[in-house]
Parts: sequence; C-alpha cells; structure tokens
Amino acid sequence: MDDRQEAIKWFSELQTLVPTDPALLARLGRMHEADDDKSLAFQCFQEANRYYPCDIDVISWLGSYYVEAGTYERAMPFFAHAAALQPDVVRWQLMVASCLRRSGNYQEAVDHYKATHQRFPDNVDCLKYLARVTADMKLDESHEYAERLRRAQKLQERKLQRQQRSSQREGSQQQDEDEPEERMRASPEARSAGSSAKAGSSSRRRRGQQEEDEEDDSALAADTELPKAIDATYIDPLQGLPERPKTAARRGPPLGEEDGFGDDDLDDMLLPE
Repeated sequence: MDDRQEAIKWFSELQTLVPTDPALLARLGRMHEADDDKSLAFQCFQEANRYYPCDIDVISWLGSYYVEAGTYERAMPFFAHAAALQPDVVRWQLMVASCLRRSGNYQEAVDHYKATHQRFPDNVDCLKYLARVTADMKLDESHEYAERLRRAQKLQERKLQRQQRSSQREGSQQQDEDEPEERMRASPEARSAGSSAKAGSSSRRRRGQQEEDEEDDSALAADTELPKAIDATYIDPLQGLPERPKTAARRGPPLGEEDGFGDDDLDDMLLPE
C-alpha cells in the first residue's frame, strides 16, 4: 500500500508537469483504480480520453463505468466509437445493441443485431442474440434466426473437429520427420523396411483425411435437412463487466431484472479487456 501511494504521489507530480499526456493520465487512472479510488480513476480516464480519444483500453473502461452506473445511453457512444476504431471486432457491435436494448430501444436493438449479422453472418453469438430477442418480441423471423443459429453452431462444431484432427496429423508428421536420423544409424535392411512403413503410413493418413472430410461434408449436408433442438442461450456482453464505481444512482431496473436476459452465464470473450 505504501509503495502504491508513493508511486501515485510521484506520478501526480509528473502529471502536473505534463498535464495533457494521455498515456500518463491512463497510467495514473489504473493506479487510482488499484487503490480503490474510483472517483479519481474516472477523472484520469476521462481526461486521457479527452486528449487522445483513440485508446481502446480507455474507451472500454469508460464504457464499462457507465454500464455499472446503469446509464446505458452514456455508455453506448463509447462502444460505438470502439466499433468505429475496430470495425472487424464483433463484440463492440454487440455491446452497442445491448445498450440499445437495456435503454428500452428494443426495435433499434433488433435492427442493430440484424446489421451486425449481415456483416458477421457466421458469428454464433450474434445469432443467439437475434434468435432470443426476436423470439421474446414474438417476431415472425425468430424461427428463421433459430435455424440459422443451428446451422452456424454445427459449422462451428465441424470446424473445431477438423482443427483438432489437423493438429493430431501435424504431430504425427513431426514424428515421421524425426525418424530419418534414427534410420541413418540402422542397417540397410532396417532403413528399407522403415521407408516402406513410412510410405504406407503417409498414404493411410492421406486416405483417412480425405475420408474424414467427405464424412464431415456428408454429415453437415444431412444435418441441415433435419430439425434439431436449438441452443439459443447466450451471454449478455454488458453483464459481468469489470467492477466500476457506483458513483451515480442506477437509472432504470437493476441488471438482469428488466427483461429476463440477466440469468445467463458470462462469457468473458465478449467483455472489454
């Protein structure tokens, strides 16, 4: 504690010399947050954002701060700005949509989810939101999004299986590459036998890979024709954000009480880093 207080003292002195340095302000903000002084941390991050509004970590912190305060209208511009800076990162778009929904703009939230889905058609999280929100709003397209979700989940599962098999094959290939040195020390008869065995093993692996890929494609094609139960549970990206100071009274119902979206487990992949 004493070391931290001493560090804060010297960084504060330095900040008086260079009051517009955004990196220094952000560093000082993190130190105040670690010291559990949320008010001073907010002031530092706010100033850092004013002098350099393109720092994703600072933007994320401020957005999370306002979410914890329950002021989603003030949090949304920060996530929208993060989405503009990182247009290929889907979680910022999902946070904007969640802010819209939690502030009561349900139709705008659905429209934003739809726009996000058009840009990231294979993103399972976005489809989960769409399937759940459209179902809760009793919209006709909810069944369509549920079907798209099922197919995307199946594609994701197949892709993971192929990656796992590919890793296993690479490990086996590396083992084969290590064998020549051992065969060089063996007799000519043993080297000949080893080469034949390696050729046979490589041929079997190639045939096995081709058969597995064909099996995956056939199974996926068949699966798209058979209706199955849909896992439409999803994680609200605005829940479970890093704890921020509750310096303002929460506006609106508490998290998790206003719409039935608050009982899901948390997925840290969607949260600000």
